[in-house]
Amino acid sequence: MATALNLLERSIAHESSAGYTSRTVPGIDAIGGLEAKWPSVDLEAAALIVGRELMGGAAAAARTRAQSAAALRSEALGGGECGGPMASFGWTLAAATTLADEQAPQIVMAVDGDGVLRGVAPLARPIGWGAARWEMLGVGRLNEPADFVYTDREALGALADAIVRLRQPLLLGRMPEDSPTIEALRTASRGRAIVVVRPQASCPFITLDESWQSPEGHLSSRRRSDYRRAKRRAERDGEVRAEVLAPASDQLDELLKIAYDIEARSWKGEAGTALACDPLRGGHLRRFADWAAKAGTLRIGLLWIGHQPVAMQIATEEAGRWWLLKIGFDPAWADCSPGTLLLGETIRHAVRQKLSAYEFLGTVEPWTQVWTQEEHRCVSLRLYPFGLRGAAAFAADTVTVARRRSTAALQRWRGRFRGAAARADGDASPPASSETTAADADERPTSG
Repeated sequence: MATALNLLERSIAHESSAGYTSRTVPGIDAIGGLEAKWPSVDLEAAALIVGRELMGGAAAAARTRAQSAAALRSEALGGGECGGPMASFGWTLAAATTLADEQAPQIVMAVDGDGVLRGVAPLARPIGWGAARWEMLGVGRLNEPADFVYTDREALGALADAIVRLRQPLLLGRMPEDSPTIEALRTASRGRAIVVVRPQASCPFITLDESWQSPEGHLSSRRRSDYRRAKRRAERDGEVRAEVLAPASDQLDELLKIAYDIEARSWKGEAGTALACDPLRGGHLRRFADWAAKAGTLRIGLLWIGHQPVAMQIATEEAGRWWLLKIGFDPAWADCSPGTLLLGETIRHAVRQKLSAYEFLGTVEPWTQVWTQEEHRCVSLRLYPFGLRGAAAFAADTVTVARRRSTAALQRWRGRFRGAAARADGDASPPASSETTAADADERPTSG
């Protein structure tokens, strides 16, 4: 039997028709509190809480710690193709800590009869006035796809049943289109709630094989020439060296400073959106990087020309994939396309490490399409429970969708009108080409 635990302020117990027991138990006010209590934060930390609640005492909890971690790591089905670091406890902890003034974490857990943690749904409710819609913790602000984490369909079913019983409007803002979570929530919602699924921006990726040992070979002939020309330009200015580092905790601050400084020299620094200027994204990534360095999954890629670092990547290497979290380059070296050169080198590294895929994360952009046409389709899921809360949320969303469609239609009409006016004035200039070179890709804004 699986028990779903929701860490809230009061204790409520339910028996589901499927034989699962969903309970709301006292636990923690915010997931960030785990950081001080358990230095090596992981899903084991959540298992410790569950063990103490269900089994009593630290000794019993300690026994569940290794069992829960092993189960979630070796058997996890959740997270989908776009899961990766977003399915980790470290990502959830960093989001909860960074967004503490905006969101109150509500962590739903599934635990089996032996007290072993089998699933986690990291949810949150907004702080302040407005519709009390629950959502995936951090997704709305960080915009990376996320899903529940679970070891088997029974645990997923327990999570879904517990969430529907909460009778709260729910938004899962971006998740894999083929996630089993969607069907689980639909099943649990029958006769109790309405589920609406809509398309969202896809995530680009590369399926790796040995041919990617020469990444430039997968570019078009023109872009392949651009790539090689950029490398020759870089070599004229000094030794070109790429490195992929797995930093220890005591090396992290120095390497993150280098990486953040590189990105801040770009247009993002001027716009105030660089990591060094953005307390939300910069703070979240720094907290997550600290956790990932301890877990051994963090990777920092740097490209050097002579003694100057000119491009950076922050990524993780886990679940047999490379997960690209952030890129940046120094525009003073733009004619050498340092970001593109580093991308090629990290693809080569991923192949050498026998990884199965290179995950760009973010969304499909012109610069990612230089390298791949593959993408993971993503969707959003909205759940409206029967009752006043669900009706209010459904009405608010209907108005929002109508407003967006009206705005889009107005923008299209304006575009057609301007085009017709330009043609009437004899403006026969051809439209700018939509194609970009490999060098141009470095100058385009990147997602995230």
